[in-house]
Amino acid sequence: MATNDPLSPKSNVSKPSIGRKRSVVWDYFTKIRTEDKSKPRASCNLCGMTYACDPNINSTKSMLGHLEKTCKKSPLRKVDRNQSILGFQSGSSSRGLVPISFSVEACREVLAEMLVIDELPFKHVEGEGFKKFMLVLQPKWNVIPLRVTVAKDIYKLYLIEKDNPKNALKGQRICLTTYTWASV
Repeated sequence: MATNDPLSPKSNVSKPSIGRKRSVVWDYFTKIRTEDKSKPRASCNLCGMTYACDPNINSTKSMLGHLEKTCKKSPLRKVDRNQSILGFQSGSSSRGLVPISFSVEACREVLAEMLVIDELPFKHVEGEGFKKFMLVLQPKWNVIPLRVTVAKDIYKLYLIEKDNPKNALKGQRICLTTYTWASV
């Protein structure tokens, strides 16, 4: 059963392999007919760009480069790790741009804090609207944790936070008294 989804590679029907191994680019490219049959071309199934694909002259390197660097819809696209993402600094008096890095651990910690602060149920993270919102907000975080994982993260947060008052009051004396004045 073939799918029409352009992002999923074509299903490879088992064919006897004769000669060289077939490149992965052919899962995302289709040979197209040209007027000049001596110069065959291939079209990207995702965006429509065309590249020369004569097996005697051209290799599949240009098509693979297109899938990894140029095609915005390609699942094989590689992000340049040398390129920093900039964001605004929060919580400071100066409002400057700072480099931002993505961390799953930091996202999970902030998600646990959000659920506690806003008094949301754990099942909130499994809602379709929340998942869609997070996919738009941070596409790199493609696996949102389940409610059990969030509950464990909240418990870890509790274990860290419960020691904060003890540490802040260490070496201090506190006297807790209540005065009740009753008129007799």
